[in-house]
Amino acid sequence: MLVRERPAVWSRIRLQLAPGANPDDRRGMTTECELELHQACLELARAILWTASGPSADVVETLACKIVGQCGPHLGYIQTHGADPFIVSRAVRYLANVHAIPVRGTDMRWISEMLECLIELAVPNSTVTDPQFLHDLQAGIAQSL
Repeated sequence: MLVRERPAVWSRIRLQLAPGANPDDRRGMTTECELELHQACLELARAILWTASGPSADVVETLACKIVGQCGPHLGYIQTHGADPFIVSRAVRYLANVHAIPVRGTDMRWISEMLECLIELAVPNSTVTDPQFLHDLQAGIAQSL
């Protein structure tokens, strides 16, 4: 199911994408990217809120919009590094598939911290002085592929 309407949170995220710039200057953020990110956030929200009877659609949507809000700074970071903005959607889906369990709850802190780590790994901004851990990551990723 593809979301056809843009959540209201997008107006706030667009401002985060390019501080001080024209809010209509989306610099690579397309409606397709927005919809993809919203879908990924819905998947993560459903995984977090999972119950045998299923959570209500409005509760899932509310949490998904909060998660979209957590993604704004990451979209800006990725944009300034010229990377693919779809990385954020893929990171959110990774969280939904691997790390999201109901006992984690709806506290945004764990989502924000994990996203920050995943985005830094995908779009590095720091020099690593001891690359051994990066080799460990490569080995683990190779096993997963």
